[in-house]
Amino acid sequence: PAGLRAPALRPLNMTAMKVSWDAPAELNGPPPLYHVERTDVSLSDAQGQVIRGRRFTGSGYFRFPSSTLPVNTDFT
Repeated sequence: PAGLRAPALRPLNMTAMKVSWDAPAELNGPPPLYHVERTDVSLSDAQGQVIRGRRFTGSGYFRFPSSTLPVNTDFT
């Protein structure tokens, strides 16, 4: 399909949001099937500052102080 746009998200309250999207501008085959899924958040912290990132359009990432990961230490 062509002319796809990102879904629109609207918070309803602290535990619910409305997700909506427009149909593609041009279909090239059968209509798409949409699947909405909720996953558990990793590194969730109610006090954490969530900011919008350029690389992660439409979502965010957590900003940690530089002391969170010590220098010259490997993590797996």
